[in-house]
Amino acid sequence: MVTVGSNVMAVRPHTEVHRCRSARSGGGRLGEDMRAGPDAEQAPCAHDHAPQAEVAGICHWQRWFWPCLVVVLVLDQLTKSWLFQQPIQAPYSASNPGSINGFPEWIERSFNTGVAWGVLHRWPLAVACLTLVLVPVLSVVWWRFFRLAGRIENIAFGAILGGALGNGIDRFQAICGMLHGVRDFIMVDLHPIGIKYIWPTFNIADAGISVGFVLLAAIAVGKPKPVLPDRHAHVLV
Repeated sequence: MVTVGSNVMAVRPHTEVHRCRSARSGGGRLGEDMRAGPDAEQAPCAHDHAPQAEVAGICHWQRWFWPCLVVVLVLDQLTKSWLFQQPIQAPYSASNPGSINGFPEWIERSFNTGVAWGVLHRWPLAVACLTLVLVPVLSVVWWRFFRLAGRIENIAFGAILGGALGNGIDRFQAICGMLHGVRDFIMVDLHPIGIKYIWPTFNIADAGISVGFVLLAAIAVGKPKPVLPDRHAHVLV
């Protein structure tokens, strides 16, 4: 509190503002700013905008991550439930439902107890335990390193985690004896384009996981490299 005659002038003891001003002017204007009084214009400091930037980042990731996760998860479970409720026709069986009469040829129902391309299909319990570990790990990685990164990163992780949860639901239902494995139904035959190969059947969850990782890979490849300062450069004062 500084008293001049009968006038009382309050000086705001805001050290962060003084530090920012001092850093911009080399410290010479600190005394002038304090003498200028409370009506003097105060230069903005990056510290003052930190809460607003954090709130904007939170709103940003919520707008893209959650809708993408929910869409992939719900669409995956709805399509599986609908298609696998359709009648099974000979020569197919409950463990291998096969195609559906009146549906496109690329709809081919099957169960997978392993991961992609049927890897680890003999150890469904190990695959379920692996899923139980990977989902929390991917969630932590997204939360710590990609949540505030940008729109595409949140869309990618929303698709990945939505797909992982969709297939995880199938795996644990299979362990409980409710299913024969993860429900797949999309078959891609590459013969029409001259490639003698039929892609292993997959589902919406698999597609979401694949698209998510492709987006992350594209971002990693296309991201510009940071320019490192020249260690041999000299600063002239």
